[in-house]
Amino acid sequence: MGEPLVVVVGVLEMNCYVWPVGDSGALVVDPGAEVPKIARALKDNGLEPLAIALTHGHPDHLGGAGEMAKRHGIPCYLHPDDLIWVAALKEEWLEVYGPRPTEWPRFTPYPALLTFPAVQLEVLPLPGHSPGGVVLYDAKYGIAAVGDAIFAGSVGRTDLPGGDPDALFHNLERVVMSLPDSTRLLPGHGPATTVGEEKRSNPYLV
Repeated sequence: MGEPLVVVVGVLEMNCYVWPVGDSGALVVDPGAEVPKIARALKDNGLEPLAIALTHGHPDHLGGAGEMAKRHGIPCYLHPDDLIWVAALKEEWLEVYGPRPTEWPRFTPYPALLTFPAVQLEVLPLPGHSPGGVVLYDAKYGIAAVGDAIFAGSVGRTDLPGGDPDALFHNLERVVMSLPDSTRLLPGHGPATTVGEEKRSNPYLV
């Protein structure tokens, strides 16, 4: 199965992942902005989007989700605890995040597993950066999309509404650091890393 493709979008340079999941289909993780750019990546790789998965509800991650969901008639998964963000964003959209969305998807709660023809992803709740943050973990291929919970050499901020530093560090240890050291971590911003590398060198965790 092909590796997730990285499409960097938006003013905050957020990593959207186009994740091949079999039968020429893809899961689109965090289509935060620039839907035409994401659509080109799909087309160039012969992929059709089957679903959208949001690692959390912050605007730089969900900004393009409504447009993409409507265009393709596909579900958009979000943990219910982050619906508080969506409700607030419909009233106020901070300029730093770019253009206000013209479409809002109907959000679908996550099942415990997202199952596709060739990929099965465990949905692992990881509150802290936001109340409804999740990690999408592919045990077979050793890949985890971690949103903004952890980055190469850093961790997610907790000063936004609903953030909780104690919960973040507890859940990073419980969820991410318990994965095999070889697991590739795909963060919401910046380069990929591994569990082992972060255990060795992340100053917030060592």
